[in-house]
Amino acid sequence: MPLPVLHILVADPWFRTPDSAGTTRTFSLVHQLAHAGHAVTVLTTGAALGDVGDLRLPKDVSLCVVPVAESLKFGTPPGETLRTQGGRAARRHLKSIAPIDVAYVTSPDSAIAKDVISICRAREIPYIIDRREPARSERSVFARMAAARALRNAYRVLAATPALRAEVIAQGVDTSHADTSGAGADGDLFTSGPRDTNDFLAARPHLARGPLVVFAGQVTPSRPLGYLLDIAAAMRALAPEVSFVICGDGRERLDLNAHAARLDILERNTWFMTPRPRKELAEVLAAAHVVVAFGDRDHTDTSSHLYDALAAGRAVAVIGDGWQREMIETRQAGVALPADNAEAAARELLDFLIDPDVVMRAGEQAGALGRGRASMTRIGGDIRLALERAAADFPRAAVARRKMLARKRATDVIVSVAALIVLAPIWLLAAIVVAIGAKRWPFVARAKAGIKGRSFMMFGFAPSGLDGVLKRVGLDAIPRLFNVAAGRMSLVGPPPCPPGYVEYLTTAQSKRGDVAPGLTSYCSGDAPPETWEQAFTDDVWYAENLTRALDRKLIGAALVRWLLGRRGNGREHLGKFDEIMARRQGAEDV
Repeated sequence: MPLPVLHILVADPWFRTPDSAGTTRTFSLVHQLAHAGHAVTVLTTGAALGDVGDLRLPKDVSLCVVPVAESLKFGTPPGETLRTQGGRAARRHLKSIAPIDVAYVTSPDSAIAKDVISICRAREIPYIIDRREPARSERSVFARMAAARALRNAYRVLAATPALRAEVIAQGVDTSHADTSGAGADGDLFTSGPRDTNDFLAARPHLARGPLVVFAGQVTPSRPLGYLLDIAAAMRALAPEVSFVICGDGRERLDLNAHAARLDILERNTWFMTPRPRKELAEVLAAAHVVVAFGDRDHTDTSSHLYDALAAGRAVAVIGDGWQREMIETRQAGVALPADNAEAAARELLDFLIDPDVVMRAGEQAGALGRGRASMTRIGGDIRLALERAAADFPRAAVARRKMLARKRATDVIVSVAALIVLAPIWLLAAIVVAIGAKRWPFVARAKAGIKGRSFMMFGFAPSGLDGVLKRVGLDAIPRLFNVAAGRMSLVGPPPCPPGYVEYLTTAQSKRGDVAPGLTSYCSGDAPPETWEQAFTDDVWYAENLTRALDRKLIGAALVRWLLGRRGNGREHLGKFDEIMARRQGAEDV
């Protein structure tokens, strides 16, 4: 059975394509969703896109770019750049987007993500949060409370590291709803090839003189690149033919350049490169013998550069401890280096590099890991299945009906309470007159079948000599407004019937009980039903197709009939349904 086509909203302030630098996890996921047959709308700032002229997106993927209010700087949280114009523009875009089945949200602290989450909650759209970075510590108490509430209301929360998963669980997310989801190795983008045909090395022959060690990723304080420079300085004394390349940028870049110059390794055995687009970065990693990754000192580093090395099938040198080291050592996909002794780290790295067979086997193990459990294809498939399950658990039609019924209930309460207040002098006077005429309490309660066939007591005026007058002017229905206000009835719905009717209803006819009985009904119009079967068919049709517009139309028609002096629900001529069915069953028994 084919899966239904879903409309999935992907909100990522830092959405990137292979033509830009940085992780393309969301880009790969969008392609997988589109190839699975789903329609995808990407909501982003365009801050990381550059030229959006030719993004080579699948035909079922549309892109909504929200303008950025402030200039972007390295390390600036997405929420900081989107606090003003971005938030308002995001809401405008969301209003114009077609109905959404499910949403996938990254960077939940950004203004775009907050807008998407708030609209998803208002529209009861399921959403999945993908947390790739720790929460900002400078947030106010109210901001932290709102963020925790957004996480708790998510269908699932994906965390980049085990520590981030523990963080979201500490914020109140159920452990069964929080998963660890790595950055993913994009094997379709990063391919390995022979170094002698590598265009990157051909343009830089000074890097081909010996083993090449590469770090390719963002320069952040959590990654001790200064220590990597110390290792490079120690390596120069041991094996000057080993070259180091740092490909990345960040606030600490100038400090690193100055540190390399002081160590006298700048452009001797160490070179800095600006960030490369993803499709060019594949060529850089293909030229490397070893790719450097750092252990997770603060347990929150997503280490997307580590997954890039796995995708490229290159051996990994992990500096320090953490889940990164455990991953590499378990699969023998590289070498672990100490994080507190640069000379010892340089010697261990050299011992690893001098044996080409060891380097080759480690690269093969890294490639196998990148094609296996760390593969973006596998991780993206898991995310796609989670999105499909979320949409299946909260189908758009059921959510829309639930919201419509909630609005219908709100209308019932407002109108019934207002009518009882406005008409209070009239119905109180009528009650006094009935009490005098009947010489008893003016109100009675009769048992009727309500929602799901459950009995309730419907209020009405007690029998008296004024019954005909009250019915002609429509005052006989006023006590039922108390039932409407209490939620037992509605302004519009199937006419209430005695409880004895329920046992004779078929399974299909009993669906009329999916909604509350009403003061007026779908079959109270100019064409009354000829049989009870037709009447129940009309009730079921209304229960399955009711809309607020239909209710307004039926209320308007009821007011017109009241002004014309026409009363009743159109079924008075049909007789008693339970007696008719009892006679039928008796005839069948004979």
